[in-house]
Amino acid sequence: MNNHASIYISELLGVPLLDHFGEEIGKVKDFFISNGGTFPEISAVLYGHRKNYVLSWERVAFYNRRFLSTRIARMDQTPAELTRQEILIKRDILDKQIVDIHGAKIVRINDLEFREADGYLSLIAADVGFRGILRRVLAGVIREWWRKNFDQQKSKQLISWAYVAPIQPKLSRLELNVPRQKVAQLLPQDIAHIMGQISLKEQEILFRTLDKDIAARTLAELDPATQRRLLEKLDREEASDLLEIMPPDEAADVLGDLSENSAQEIIKVMDKDEAEEIQELLEHPEDTAGGMMTTEYFTVSPDETFDEAILKIKETGRKVETIYYIYVVDSENRLLGICSLRDLLLSRWDQKISAGMVTQIKSVSPDSPQKEVAHLISKYNLLAVPVLDDQKKLVGIVTVDDVVDLLIAHYPGMQ
Repeated sequence: MNNHASIYISELLGVPLLDHFGEEIGKVKDFFISNGGTFPEISAVLYGHRKNYVLSWERVAFYNRRFLSTRIARMDQTPAELTRQEILIKRDILDKQIVDIHGAKIVRINDLEFREADGYLSLIAADVGFRGILRRVLAGVIREWWRKNFDQQKSKQLISWAYVAPIQPKLSRLELNVPRQKVAQLLPQDIAHIMGQISLKEQEILFRTLDKDIAARTLAELDPATQRRLLEKLDREEASDLLEIMPPDEAADVLGDLSENSAQEIIKVMDKDEAEEIQELLEHPEDTAGGMMTTEYFTVSPDETFDEAILKIKETGRKVETIYYIYVVDSENRLLGICSLRDLLLSRWDQKISAGMVTQIKSVSPDSPQKEVAHLISKYNLLAVPVLDDQKKLVGIVTVDDVVDLLIAHYPGMQ
């Protein structure tokens, strides 16, 4: 083969190995591969018929998609003594699962792409697409026809081996060796999706590689059973740190799925203000507005101007999970009116909030059923609905994304 030529391992498996007289001494059964470097190299060939032999790659004189040849004679063959400590490509790598970080999913290695350099074949990519399957199924003339007519097209599904962790013996799954900053670029929903496809042990390993902010946001996206398992692996201080990062309503949802003792143990070591907010949310039944609401919202007084409200948002708005509306309250936190962000941006900067706020308010009580909240948001096309107590004080808001989560939970087919 020419230097830098590319070849797939499926194109070499099963081809004859010829000795220095040109006579076949066996079929290629597998390849040994080194476990060092970013792009590991083929170190030896496993071949034979009934009996297995091993041939060092340095003794391969020539190879192509039809045969391999060697300088040795038949009488100089070395019997192979296989253990589980060496790494074989067909036995240990093909058909294993790998994380596709771009598709945020688990895929199977259907074939492997190698490239020649300085006389060695280096593993450069995993083929996880349908082409890899067909390449392995097709053989001989048909395989060559396939390669010339279709397999040179660009629409291949390849994952660079630079993203794969170093190979180790006795692997059941290949994992990505992706730098933490690469993982951080994934959305928490995608990380949660990946975690839903791997084993419990792998979930714990992956979760512990995330920084606290990403871990907290990912935890909120996981199913309750996985949340419980991961939190049980953490000490109470670690668990409380993550829950303090999460919005109070999401933290309450997570704690609500734990046993009463476990939840209270975590709450005891949390920041006092955070703990009080979460404890209050936990007191509401899960299927009510109080159980759905968040206590993070943005308020202003009626005497503030629109300009002052905008400055206030810039200064403190990052502490609030979502800012769909500005809630106008009096000194007792009673709700007087609502301004949308659109109203805030389009009103005169020196105008008082009271002059531009909407006073016809659609609201719910903490005891309102989930269905009533969802109906109200849907009927009036709201992005959020305020939750008021008996004294008309604002105690929280239910956002449209909470309603969407509710619909998905009740209608799994929407996922």
